[in-house]
Amino acid sequence: MKSTLIARMTFRLIIRDKEALFWMLLMPLVFTFFFSLMMGGDHEPRPTIISVVDEDRGPFSRELIGDLESEDIKTASIGDRGEADSLLASGEITRYLLVPEGLSDSIPLRRQTELEFIVKGGERNLRADLAEVKIYQAIFGLIADLLVAETVVADAETSPPGLFERYQTARAQPDRVTLVSEGAGPRPIIPSGIEHILPGMMVMFILLTMLTGGAATLVEERRTGVLARTFLCPVMRSDIIIGKTLGHLALGIFQTTILIAAGVVLFRFPLFQQRAAGMSVLLLAYVVAAAALGIVFGAYFRSPDRAAWAGVITTLAMAALGGCWWPIEVVPRYMQYIARLLPTGWAIAGLHRLFFFGGGVTAVLPHALILLCFAALFLFIATRKLRIV
Repeated sequence: MKSTLIARMTFRLIIRDKEALFWMLLMPLVFTFFFSLMMGGDHEPRPTIISVVDEDRGPFSRELIGDLESEDIKTASIGDRGEADSLLASGEITRYLLVPEGLSDSIPLRRQTELEFIVKGGERNLRADLAEVKIYQAIFGLIADLLVAETVVADAETSPPGLFERYQTARAQPDRVTLVSEGAGPRPIIPSGIEHILPGMMVMFILLTMLTGGAATLVEERRTGVLARTFLCPVMRSDIIIGKTLGHLALGIFQTTILIAAGVVLFRFPLFQQRAAGMSVLLLAYVVAAAALGIVFGAYFRSPDRAAWAGVITTLAMAALGGCWWPIEVVPRYMQYIARLLPTGWAIAGLHRLFFFGGGVTAVLPHALILLCFAALFLFIATRKLRIV
């Protein structure tokens, strides 16, 4: 009963602070929005676009351009080179392929023809390299079919008279050599999109709320003598620790509920029933751990400003090392080991298990248990270190 009363007073004290509400509810959504712009809200691969200027407009140029199309490569036709250069200069395109006039006439005469692949200066990247490889594949494929057309097909009794007709006959024949490629294993999944960004921001800002507003409130109560007057009542130290933890827990649940609801409405966060149950268990355990760590900060510092600044620095460090800003799966192995030493790392790992690796409630129970162990450790430290003044 005494702990419940202390919890209620702690919750009301923080929730009335407009600045605290700003950092609790608005800033996580702002950060989620900007991270979505930077990292992309959709983790599905986008095809690489090759803009093409076909000055030849002949049968062989059409075959060459058609061979560029695939699942990961799409072509876009541009009228002439002047238009392509203008689009390149304005930044609307970053690359284009120029098929010169006379290509289809030069091939039967065996005259060399040069194709140009123009890339905007400083824009050499993986997509440009992929486009260049695909262009080479199309050229080599055209040359190989022409060799077949001039040798195998030309020697046949029913050989068509024109080179292009023989070329089409060669393309219609089954390949004599086939390359079969198989994956060496399942493709590693790299968490991305809103399913990584929003949970990461929630984990970071829940911790920020506990280590700044929660800790600073406790320090202020010690500094002004409110906590000392509380000890004049028939309460034990454990009552205060439990009450403060419950108050911060209620605050974290309130913050988490609002952020998830806003994420579903504003960012179309995919919260399904099987995910909601596991997410509730995991975040509840994380909020308990974060609340307990906030009590530790409130017990150690004597100045609210110092407690708040230490909370900000600690939050940013634990968020970065725990995988809130970027997927922990992409960092070196030793960084992944560091993440396992932090509550943020276990919270993010459990959320990734839910949203990217097909896990359910049982899959995140070990993560929740470890977070509760963090909470027990922090509460033990807070009980030993909390002073009246």
